[in-house]
Amino acid sequence: MALILDVARFKYPPHWVPLPLLWEAMSTIDETTQQHRGFMLISKRCEGPSLLYTLSCKHESWESISTYLMEQVPQLLKEEGSDSVNQVLSTIFESLPANLTDFMKWIAEVRRLESAEKTVDKEEAELLAIKGEILQQIRATEMYKFVDKWALSATSCCTFSAEANFSEIVKNCCCQGAATLCGMVGEAKEHFCKRACMRSMSTCDTASMEVVSGTVFANGSEQGIDVLVPTAAQIKHLPCYNNGESSSANFLQWYPASKDLLTILLLALPPQTWHGIQKKELQEEIYRLVSLDNLFTGLREEVLHLRLQLRLLYKFQIGKLEEDLQEPLVAI
Repeated sequence: MALILDVARFKYPPHWVPLPLLWEAMSTIDETTQQHRGFMLISKRCEGPSLLYTLSCKHESWESISTYLMEQVPQLLKEEGSDSVNQVLSTIFESLPANLTDFMKWIAEVRRLESAEKTVDKEEAELLAIKGEILQQIRATEMYKFVDKWALSATSCCTFSAEANFSEIVKNCCCQGAATLCGMVGEAKEHFCKRACMRSMSTCDTASMEVVSGTVFANGSEQGIDVLVPTAAQIKHLPCYNNGESSSANFLQWYPASKDLLTILLLALPPQTWHGIQKKELQEEIYRLVSLDNLFTGLREEVLHLRLQLRLLYKFQIGKLEEDLQEPLVAI
């Protein structure tokens, strides 16, 4: 016997059925797909989830970005004949789709802002500390130094901004957080961020954490939002956004910024991406820069998670996901 638990319990209460009957039901043909209904086996992942970044296919541009990263980048590196790491980065970044941030997302922890809630609890503080540590690990890599140097070079003309607009990030985080907490994700409803400030908030052990607190106006009412922000250094001057104006611009080095995203993106590209680099010495240097052996454990797990996501999305895009799933899902 097998126990059937339907998600619409109010319509279809739990019930037991003979296993042969259940198997026969799953073997019927779906009228839409013309395939057997089948079943899905779900198990808990052995490794933990990504903490700092993840890939999203909610925006319609995800397929073009996936194609660029998995197909066009290796071809560009093969054709360009780069002589230095900086030229390799220019080859990749100067043709990078402008809407990369719709595909590669910074994971934010969001909660409702309560008037009496003046501290960050222990679990939240520990999670932020781990995120901050991974952020520091990104910036400690040699690849980050090359990305930083490339971003500062006068010849950089990337369509993807080397420095993100913090005010826009604050507004988007608060609006998306409000939609999530109100159960309106994916619905075409307007959210307007009236005010958002970044401030320090004490934790249960008297330490301090950085929190973006915002007020979002949606559907005739206001919702206070807290976005817990991982940081890689102590912020001395906390910025405040108010109806489009920011009181400070000297804070881009602490929260996850564009150079962090570009660095971890390079680390997450498949190893075969670099096979086409013609200069052997340069190819070996790139392999060394992106080697998992040179990464701390937290960052290595983040890179492996993103690499696996990128591979599965691409396989789905080209219609070969079913073949890929027949093998163990091990990110390489």
